[in-house]
Amino acid sequence: MAENVLPNLIRHVPSGIYYARLRVEGKLICKSLKAYVLSAAKLRPGDFEKPERQLAASASRFVNSRRLKQHRDTIIMRCLNRFPNFRS
Repeated sequence: MAENVLPNLIRHVPSGIYYARLRVEGKLICKSLKAYVLSAAKLRPGDFEKPERQLAASASRFVNSRRLKQHRDTIIMRCLNRFPNFRS
């Protein structure tokens, strides 16, 4: 059972704990704010939002660099297959 308090803030009714909801790169992330009071819960979502966004950005950079390396390797292999005397 959850109750929407604010657009990105949810309160679990039985326990009274507040949770932050955040969408990063299309994925919904819910994390406990470890707060029982609304005024304290309003201040805490920013504490975990920045690291989540940085983590997603670094992960996308890793994927992109991996794709570039794979693309580079396929180009080199094509050159080697088409021109046997070609060495990089």
